[in-house]
Amino acid sequence: MIKNFEYFKPVSVEEVCSLLKAHGENAKVLAGGTDLIVAMQEKGLEPKHVVDIKALEGIDKITYDEGKEVLRIGAATKLNMIAESGVVREHWEILANAARTVGSYQIRNRATIGGNVCNASPSADTLTSLLALDAEIKIVGVTGCRSVTAEDFFVGPGQTILEDGEIVTEIQICKPKVNQAGKYVKHSRRKAVDLAIIGVAVVGQKDDSGYNFKVALGAVAPTPFRSTEVEEILNTDEITDEIIDEAAKKAAELVSPITDLRGTKEYRENMIEVQTKRGIEEVVDKLG
Repeated sequence: MIKNFEYFKPVSVEEVCSLLKAHGENAKVLAGGTDLIVAMQEKGLEPKHVVDIKALEGIDKITYDEGKEVLRIGAATKLNMIAESGVVREHWEILANAARTVGSYQIRNRATIGGNVCNASPSADTLTSLLALDAEIKIVGVTGCRSVTAEDFFVGPGQTILEDGEIVTEIQICKPKVNQAGKYVKHSRRKAVDLAIIGVAVVGQKDDSGYNFKVALGAVAPTPFRSTEVEEILNTDEITDEIIDEAAKKAAELVSPITDLRGTKEYRENMIEVQTKRGIEEVVDKLG
């Protein structure tokens, strides 16, 4: 049973940050509510204050800045909006596909990109793709604003660098300068409405100098992470079957998964190798 709490719906970022700073750990942000409400109903979370951010201007919008060639996704943007956005699907298809794998259609109509990011689950689907896309996360607080890479945002399971009085307002992704392709591979017990046993995000670019890859792995460590050692193997003039096999094996060596209800440590290590290979092969095929 949810206990009584004080509800706020401010219309400015400054007011949101002031409320969060004033109430500290007793305050929680409400955007889509898919994680917060479950935590309050089933996990004993009892915030004394709930701050609804949906009235903030632009917080639930997707915009493309043509001058700076930057995609901006408001923190309260629903995952279905991302999955169905024409501009996202054209230039950042991997993110649209990752968003589409989250929960059911009904859940995606409420769940937000900011909630998925700030919940910081090791198995969150969008986080792995954001890492591979070199996304930046815009943070606003009582002392000003700052931007950090997705890689620097996560510090542990359910933990981020956010301080009291800070919120995520926007995700920013630069448009690729050269031919780019991506693939998000989610391995789960069911095809829909299930958490990832493992997740692999592969983004590749190809030009006259050769290949440039970014590979991120999810649900196999305390946080999703970029695998630079795998990337170094792939960043070469020519991709062969032997190179792909070597990269996939390296991915399996780098992970530190746990055993839980969804899969054993050994199973995850095996699946990381299998699905990393699959992701790389599909990206190479797309790049031609």
